Amino acid sequence: MTADMLRHRAGCVRKAVRLAGIHIRNYLRFRNHRMLLSCDIPLVLPRSTRIGHCVGIVINHEADIGEDVQIQQNVTIGVRGGSHARGVPTVGEGVHLGAGAVVLGGVTIGAYARIGANAVVLDDVPPHSTAVGAPAQVVRSREEHAKKN
Repeated sequence: MTADMLRHRAGCVRKAVRLAGIHIRNYLRFRNHRMLLSCDIPLVLPRSTRIGHCVGIVINHEADIGEDVQIQQNVTIGVRGGSHARGVPTVGEGVHLGAGAVVLGGVTIGAYARIGANAVVLDDVPPHSTAVGAPAQVVRSREEHAKKN
């Protein structure tokens, strides 16, 4: 190893220690994620989070992500821009976020909800329901499913 390589590695470790909210193990595992995968995940995700294809995923550093969440490619979880900034999203336990889904603002996605591909979630989604469309609308909930059976 050359001296330049050692300095570069030492700089990477110092940067990892300085960055608040990023677990060092995750930093070392995904240190080149922005360049290689166009992926921006500045928070520590729960260990049970499943990422289908880590391409184009953007998650706000203050977002609250629950256990057993499945995130597909090109998902954005963040705040609404401009004067509409009203908090960050809360994603409950067992939620499935389809490819290209966008969750914006201080919304809450209930436990075990499913968000369809390319859905734009601007309002709360109740637990055990499915939301699709732009803007997302709930098309199926636990109560509707119970009535059919």
